[in-house]
Amino acid sequence: MPVINRRGVTLIELLIAMVMAAILGSLVLTATGSVTAVLRGRVERVGAEVAARAIWGAIRFDWSSLGSDSVSGLDLGALSASAAVYRADRGLVSVCRVVPDTIVLAIQRLGRWAARRPVPGRDSLLLYAAGDSTGRIDAWIPLPLLAGPFVTSCPSGEPGDWFVTQLDSATLARRRLRSPAVGRVVETIQARSYGAGGLWQFGLEGLSAGASIQPVASNLAGSTGLSIVGWGCDGLAAPLALLCGVDIGIRTTTKRDLGLGAGHAVAAVDSLLSTVRFENRP
Repeated sequence: MPVINRRGVTLIELLIAMVMAAILGSLVLTATGSVTAVLRGRVERVGAEVAARAIWGAIRFDWSSLGSDSVSGLDLGALSASAAVYRADRGLVSVCRVVPDTIVLAIQRLGRWAARRPVPGRDSLLLYAAGDSTGRIDAWIPLPLLAGPFVTSCPSGEPGDWFVTQLDSATLARRRLRSPAVGRVVETIQARSYGAGGLWQFGLEGLSAGASIQPVASNLAGSTGLSIVGWGCDGLAAPLALLCGVDIGIRTTTKRDLGLGAGHAVAAVDSLLSTVRFENRP
C-alpha cells in the first residue's frame, strides 16, 4: 500500500503565519483608519458649509424685506455685532372687513403669499392705508391681534377669520381705512448667536409670544462666528434709523468632538461673507 505523508505544521511555520497575519491586519486597519478620517473630515467640511448656508438663508429670508414707514416705524428694532431684533414678515392677507376693534380676513385670498395663519399674541397686523380721493396716506397701520380667529363670513359671503384688535372709530376715520385692504402679518423676532453645551449656535427667538430660542445651526466658530455691520444708503456707517443694509460674516467650524470623538477630526474653519440690502427702505 502507498505510504501517506502526514507531516504537520511546525511551530515555527505557525508563528510565521501568525506574525504575517498580524502585520497584514495592522496594515488593513491603518489604511481603513486613514480612509475613515479623510471621509469624516470631508463630511464635517460639508456640514460646516451647510451650516453657513442655513444661517445665511435664514437671515436673507427675514431681513431682505425690512423697511420703515411713517406710522408703524422701523422694522429693524435693534442691531449689534451678533444679534438683531426685527419685525419679520409672515405673509400678506386680504382684509375684507374693517370696523372698530374688529378685522376679518378673507382666508381664501392671497393664500400663496402667507406662510401660515395669524396667531394672536404671537403675530400682529400692519394694515395698509392708501387714503382716498381727499388725499393719499400710503402707510401701514399697526394693529395687534388680541383674540381669534373666529369663524365668520366676509361681506361677499366667502369664508373669513374674525380677529379682535384695538382700532377705535377716531383712528378709523382719521386714517380713512376702508375694506377690502391688504395687510402684512408680522412677528417680532430676535436673531442671535449664543453659546450652549460648549458649542456656539445661531438661532431665532420669537419675542412676541416669549418663545424659547430655536437653533438654526450649531457650527459657529466661537463667539465671533457671526458678525453684523450695518451701513447707510451711501455705503457708510449710519444710525439705526438710516440703515439701508448690512454686511454679514459667518464663520463655521468642523471641530465636532461630540460627534466624532476627541482627536478624530481635524478642525477647519469655513466662512461666508455677503450683504443684505433692505428692500423696503424709502
